[in-house]
Amino acid sequence: MLNLEAVLSALPGAAPVPGLASAWRWSPNPMFTLTAALSTDGRHTLQVNVRGPYDEALVTALLAHARAHDGTFVEQGRPLVAVGGFQHDGTRFDTVGVAAAEVRRTGTAPSGGRTARAPASR
Repeated sequence: MLNLEAVLSALPGAAPVPGLASAWRWSPNPMFTLTAALSTDGRHTLQVNVRGPYDEALVTALLAHARAHDGTFVEQGRPLVAVGGFQHDGTRFDTVGVAAAEVRRTGTAPSGGRTARAPASR
């Protein structure tokens, strides 16, 4: 089985995310910041991709919320899932949208605004 922790931590420029175990942040270029965390079972990744200004506290909260609810979408065969109950100071939304890796690979992300997604990988 692939050791996701070893893969993520070895990405160029990968740094641990403060306050979130088994999570790393890296930037492939100045425009994008990618952050991934392992699922509760350690067999899947949950990822948030940010274009533009990076709000580490918000991304950490999104991934922590997704991880706490990953049983509702990891290996459930549902391409898109809404995970409610999200709360974070300064945000006006309470639901995190989750797209399975299969959707992310074949779909097109909307342009503009913030998109919070935590795809479950295989």
